[in-house]
Amino acid sequence: MIHDIFPSVEIPDNSFYLFLLLLFCTLYICFTLLLFFYKRYEKSRNRQTVLFLKILQQCDFTDAKQSAYKIEYYAKALATTEEQKALLAQMQTLLQPYKYRDGQTPLPQNIQTVLKLFIKNVQEKVS
Repeated sequence: MIHDIFPSVEIPDNSFYLFLLLLFCTLYICFTLLLFFYKRYEKSRNRQTVLFLKILQQCDFTDAKQSAYKIEYYAKALATTEEQKALLAQMQTLLQPYKYRDGQTPLPQNIQTVLKLFIKNVQEKVS
């Protein structure tokens, strides 16, 4: 008889618990990364909104053609609610004749007031 052989020892099987731990850690890391990138995206989007508002506020009304294109471009990017889209549609109809004019003519006061109303509406939604 050989005296060097010992009886088999039972080894505990923890692989299921290790799998659950690995799964939990992976989900936690994925959730944390998604939350980080979402917050970063929202912050950049808010910066872009503030930048577009600043551009619209500093718009030069002496050159109607340039102003019409600039106002329409940035207002389209900012319009999110139905009220803002309605103001945008109103501005577009008012700006349409000024897009194709030659020379530098100033924008009329009624377009400027609609634009200021639009800017005020967007600022209320951002703040």
